[in-house]
Amino acid sequence: MSPATTYPSGLALPHYATLRLQLKKENWIYKGRDVRGYEAQVIVLKNQLGRAGHHAKIAITFNGVVRGDST
Repeated sequence: MSPATTYPSGLALPHYATLRLQLKKENWIYKGRDVRGYEAQVIVLKNQLGRAGHHAKIAITFNGVVRGDST
């Protein structure tokens, strides 16, 4: 992922950030025929205080609840 596609040109945020996360949407959460939220995978791309590469699966519902389990 190149910084030009993610950030406006000239913005130095990727260089100075302490922690950079990537969120990948995987599945929609349905209840009946209604969409209630989605499941996603969070990947640590950069971590100045620890190791990068960790990931966790989370579920985000549209009422503001986030549930997850680290792997």
